[in-house]
Amino acid sequence: MAIEWTKEQMKYFISEYKKLNTPLVWDALFVQYGYRNQILRREVKPILRDMKLAGPAVTIKGTTNVTPFEEEFDHKGPGPLGGMWIRVGQALSEDCVVIIDPGYTEVAVLGDIFGQTWHHMGMQGLVCDGPIRDSFGFLEDDIPTFCTDTMCICAEGHWRMTDSNVPLWLHGQLGEVLVNPGDFIFADADGVLVIPNDMIEKVLINAKERAANEIKTKADIKAGKTPEEMWYEDGHSGVLDEDK
Repeated sequence: MAIEWTKEQMKYFISEYKKLNTPLVWDALFVQYGYRNQILRREVKPILRDMKLAGPAVTIKGTTNVTPFEEEFDHKGPGPLGGMWIRVGQALSEDCVVIIDPGYTEVAVLGDIFGQTWHHMGMQGLVCDGPIRDSFGFLEDDIPTFCTDTMCICAEGHWRMTDSNVPLWLHGQLGEVLVNPGDFIFADADGVLVIPNDMIEKVLINAKERAANEIKTKADIKAGKTPEEMWYEDGHSGVLDEDK
């Protein structure tokens, strides 16, 4: 059941998750809580390696059933130029992550004008399970952007949005990944994770414990301890015994 997190809570989650990395959060999701199909396929990467994202999802779904060119500028329509630009802007929440299921990977489904507009309306960053274009514009405005590829081909005449803020099924590394509006997206150079809305706090707490344990393990390594010594003293850094 989705939780209505306050703005203050969400800002705290965003800040704290950004101190972590996706391997630690993945271990919390899967090893601790058994959530397996929460990682997008490995082809979805940041356009700059040091980019990082953490925030609630606003979803976009699309199709190759194109909008005629003469309807592209209809601000109430589904076309990329009119409807998508405006309708997604109306759906944005503060510090959100726009995540797109294009259903088509042969063309870029949006460019920097859309990205910069939404960024200045509150969007923190973008995840697209497909290509984008105008990558230099995303970099110019310092918008964390994750996608499968970049290219110059526009969406007009090839692709259109069908809906926003609806559940999405995206290609995953271990199976299809369900993204519901309000789920928490956490992404860095090692992957894009989808954290169910009602697990945001639990996963964060466990991941922070893992981070602290990993710091100790790395300090022990640098101090010259052997694997046997570390194992018999503390166990493996990836396994936490909550009963201790």
